[in-house]
Amino acid sequence: MVKPGYVPGRLCGPRPSRIPISGSGPSRTLTGTIVGLGALTLAILAGCSESTLSVGHELRFGLSSNSPVPVGDSVIFRYDVAGTSLSGMVIDFGDSSADSLSFHGAQTATGRVAHRYGRSGSFPVSATVTDAIQGARTETLSVQVDP
Repeated sequence: MVKPGYVPGRLCGPRPSRIPISGSGPSRTLTGTIVGLGALTLAILAGCSESTLSVGHELRFGLSSNSPVPVGDSVIFRYDVAGTSLSGMVIDFGDSSADSLSFHGAQTATGRVAHRYGRSGSFPVSATVTDAIQGARTETLSVQVDP
């Protein structure tokens, strides 16, 4: 049985649906597209629900390193990212070099990136992760390379 106030083309009463409804009877199929995730199909059984469908995560980004290290050793940067449709990450190592990674629409990504500095000093590192839905987030840290 469908809840009172159901109007074809609307979900749960007077609020307009952003997803077209097709089908008949107590079961309806909703079909729509979420950017970066392709087609999404849901089944709503026995009327409306006040639930919210959530896809992905709030954009979160953590960056750390094994600094300090001596000249000639690699600094290991560890990243942990969560979002809705992650595009990629660009890391500026603070020594006129950079690296980029692609996440191909993933919702989470963790890993390590190694970088070897050719001289001692303190280097400002900046990493920016981009999510196709939620925008970008930047984390910064300073690494120390000892003589």
